[in-house]
Amino acid sequence: MAVAGAIPLFGKAFKGGKIILKNIDDLDEVPNKFPDEIDFPKFEEGKTAAWADGEFTLSGYSADVPPGFSRPILSAVAKEFPMNRTPSFKDNNAGDGAFWLSHAEKQVQTLRPGKPIVSTRDMCDHCFQDFTELARLNSQNYYVLDPSGLYVFKP
Repeated sequence: MAVAGAIPLFGKAFKGGKIILKNIDDLDEVPNKFPDEIDFPKFEEGKTAAWADGEFTLSGYSADVPPGFSRPILSAVAKEFPMNRTPSFKDNNAGDGAFWLSHAEKQVQTLRPGKPIVSTRDMCDHCFQDFTELARLNSQNYYVLDPSGLYVFKP
């Protein structure tokens, strides 16, 4: 795992808009390059948005998806991330592990497998563990850029 410089101006308070990536160290080392900038659709505070290969996802598992975002069904995310179905009090009768499967980074990985990901908030420990395991299971690298830097998950 390698970490590049932090990205200013997004994180918990970010609710959409442009993120400029062109001057961030180490991004040119990533296959399937990140674009110079990404214009995230507007979303409500407290949510996490993710981008990969032109696709935007937003944390949550409601069928009500804001304009500009896509959301895979939870069973598709569970198929992409079969390693952990830890129950959470936030599952809200959607099945064991629904809360963890609803994270934006896992959703966009499900829709755009293997593409470099940009997340608007720092990855949680659960996602970090699952991407580490995904890299091991699939014997390939995964790249996630969040406000704390670039993470390279290796087999």
